[in-house]
Amino acid sequence: MADFPLPILVLFVFFAFSWFLLRLHRKFQDKQAALPQREEYLRAHRQREAACHACGSKAFTEIGLSHGRDERRIVSCADCKELLFQFRREMAEEPAF
Repeated sequence: MADFPLPILVLFVFFAFSWFLLRLHRKFQDKQAALPQREEYLRAHRQREAACHACGSKAFTEIGLSHGRDERRIVSCADCKELLFQFRREMAEEPAF
């Protein structure tokens, strides 16, 4: 190990850890993109209005799929954090200056 320079080892560990984090993030994004649409979710769980299938809560949080202003919204339960469904939000047109 004395012949192996420490900076190379540090770089290897840094890049390996970065690759691992990016892989986890990509896996989570793929899971979000594969969520059913709202209508499919309601039909699959035989519901008239949306409720969490895991805990029954009707409190939700929504985020954009790729960024905060994305029209594709991901809905999760506010209580148990279970990913539920996705929907498309109509975006208002931005004023042209």
